[in-house]
Amino acid sequence: MIDIDNKVKEIMVIDFDKSFWNRGDYPTYYQNGSVAEQVKNPWYSSENKAAPFDQGQSLFPLHLPPPPA
Repeated sequence: MIDIDNKVKEIMVIDFDKSFWNRGDYPTYYQNGSVAEQVKNPWYSSENKAAPFDQGQSLFPLHLPPPPA
């Protein structure tokens, strides 16, 4: 649940009753030119239905390159 200030201003509630992969309803295959490629769940090893959002997220990279000289 995402709150702003308090629960009266609730913006969005997501029930994790199914994984984001299943929620996305991705196709089993896609056409890459003349070759059919299988679409695989990149989060298959996670037992958490919230994957990939079960990991820390950041809008800014933690390791910035040094400024140019």
